[in-house]
Amino acid sequence: MKQRGRQHLVSCDAELANQLGQAIAAYAEAAYPPGGSECGQMAREALLDTAHLCANHDGGELTLPRRQLAMLRAAVGWAGEQFDADSADAMKALVAGRRGA
Repeated sequence: MKQRGRQHLVSCDAELANQLGQAIAAYAEAAYPPGGSECGQMAREALLDTAHLCANHDGGELTLPRRQLAMLRAAVGWAGEQFDADSADAMKALVAGRRGA
């Protein structure tokens, strides 16, 4: 895992990226339902954009927005039990980031 500027770069296959996208989208829908505050809607759209990016990843290096890592960790923690333990652990590793970096 590398961090470059505003990006968090991770290497993963398409299947894991797709699972991450599913977790993020499910979290965005639950945490930021349509019709909420303007700030909440911006967070929702940003998360859904990231979910779309993950869902369309073909494998290799995946670029995640570093400023979203806290929300991505929350999404994986919230939705992680919907996946097998190995997938949940792998998704947690992808969004772990370097705290304080």
